[in-house]
Amino acid sequence: MPYIAFRMARSKDEMASVILQRFEDIMPSRALFRIGLLSLLLLAGTGLCEATAQNQWGGSWDNPRQGNEPQRGNQPQQQGDSQAAQQQAEGGFIDGLTIGAGLGAYQGDISRNPNNNLLKYVGTAKLTARVGVDHRMGTFEQYGVGADLVYTRIGGITTGLAEFNSNLLALDFYGDYELPYVMQGLFRVFLGGGPMMVISPTYSNFPENNPSFKKLGTRVVGSFKVGVTILDRIRVGARVSTSDYIDGYEGFYSGGIPDTVGFVTFNYRFDLSR
Repeated sequence: MPYIAFRMARSKDEMASVILQRFEDIMPSRALFRIGLLSLLLLAGTGLCEATAQNQWGGSWDNPRQGNEPQRGNQPQQQGDSQAAQQQAEGGFIDGLTIGAGLGAYQGDISRNPNNNLLKYVGTAKLTARVGVDHRMGTFEQYGVGADLVYTRIGGITTGLAEFNSNLLALDFYGDYELPYVMQGLFRVFLGGGPMMVISPTYSNFPENNPSFKKLGTRVVGSFKVGVTILDRIRVGARVSTSDYIDGYEGFYSGGIPDTVGFVTFNYRFDLSR
């Protein structure tokens, strides 16, 4: 229609009027096209930003309740770090700390109990104290290793009135095993040993001309211990020295028989694994 009008124009004024009308008809279409194109670009840019946010923060910007804000994007990493720290704390080597006290009874050459009478044996018992740590292994924690620091006061007297008193401080390393087919945690047998210090012994009425009697001072010897722990509360056992001179007397036999200390302690174990 505009083309026919252009052909029929007979003067310059009419031609200019037709051209101006044509221009006015075209301009609104171009303006609308530009506005539409700009809108499409803005829409595409918004979609691109939202897609980038979803890839980086794991959600949509439109729903802050999903925990998709940038400041919340570090939560998975923080949770992972806290879990790793917790596992590291739980993965410590020491599983238990035990303290205990009880009685220790010396049995050796300087003793008025040559027949090992139980009542006399308990009657001569003196203080013993223990502090220790342990590590347990296995599905049911049936295997264990540990270390104890044990103090025991001992003393004895013979029919000849020869008497001694001493302090023992032992550092023991041991392994233990929970007996199967009974209530879990009921019995744990243990076996161990280590160095033992004999501290400040005192002697009375020791004969001066008998080489079997020796007034020895503070020294270090070895010892072994064996026994059973009941419910992690009661420990009963015996300590055997590597020397027969714990009491300062070799005894009636050549080379002597190692002195022993029986003990019973009442303990409390702090479970550090939980």
